[in-house]
Amino acid sequence: MTVVITPSAPEEYEDISDAIVKGKIIAYPTESVFGIGCDPENEQSINKIIEIKNRGKQKGLIIIADEVKKLSKFIHKDYLDLFIKKSDIESKPTTWIVPSSKHVLNLVQGENSSVALRITQHPIASRICKYSNKAIISTSANISNKTPAKNSNEILMQFGEEIDIIVDGRVGDSIKPTQIVDLITNKVIRES
Repeated sequence: MTVVITPSAPEEYEDISDAIVKGKIIAYPTESVFGIGCDPENEQSINKIIEIKNRGKQKGLIIIADEVKKLSKFIHKDYLDLFIKKSDIESKPTTWIVPSSKHVLNLVQGENSSVALRITQHPIASRICKYSNKAIISTSANISNKTPAKNSNEILMQFGEEIDIIVDGRVGDSIKPTQIVDLITNKVIRES
């Protein structure tokens, strides 16, 4: 059964965090659409997300956090300083394609030798990471080739009871998904 939580107190964020640690799948608002997430080190949960989205395993997934410290273990050590520098100066939400460390699961990388990382600027997504004291997977809340959900009702319509917890709230003001930029080459892979 899917539980819908509209978080307003720390205890509710702690409940969401406990669910992530236990391998549950959550849906939550991000900068432009709802995202689906889980613990980025829980292979079983990641597999479930890929399955319910009908997403190809070769594509990879994004990892978000509220601060660089929670993403650092996923970044190849030779590129951590560059990631810190660039993520500090970028004002708009940006997903960076970064050479990955050995801590990144193959399901997260997909067919790449890199990982997609973002410091989230959305208050609810940020608090989820803060209270769980970890980064989380972030992929748009939609079945492949369908329009991403922008509210909890749309998530329920697409996924039924497949999502364990829906964290209700408003998505950000971004009309398009966040931009994606290659950390090393500065090539913009997706405009925002």
